[in-house]
Amino acid sequence: MESLLTTLVSIWTWTVLGTTLLIWLPILALMRLVLAPFDRGHFWTGLFFRQAAVITATLNPYWRFRTAGNRPADPRRHLRRRFQPRIVRRHPSH
Repeated sequence: MESLLTTLVSIWTWTVLGTTLLIWLPILALMRLVLAPFDRGHFWTGLFFRQAAVITATLNPYWRFRTAGNRPADPRRHLRRRFQPRIVRRHPSH
C-alpha cells in the first residue's frame, strides 16, 4: 500500500512540474525579450524561473523546504561580491 502511495505522489509531482514548466517557459521567453534592454544580468527572469521550483515543492506533500539566515538588502550586489551557496540535503536515502 505504501508503494502505491509513493507511486501516486511521484506521478503527481512530475505532473505538477511538467505543467508548471509548460506554463512557465513561454512566459520566461517573453520576459527575456521584453526585459533584455533593462535587465542585462537576467536577474528577474532567473528569479521567475526559480519560482517554478517553489510551486512544485509547495504542491508535493513529502517536500518541505526552509531557509535560514538574513536576506541581503540587494541580492544583485550580494551575488556579485561573492557567490557561496550552501545547500544542505537532509533526507533518508533509499
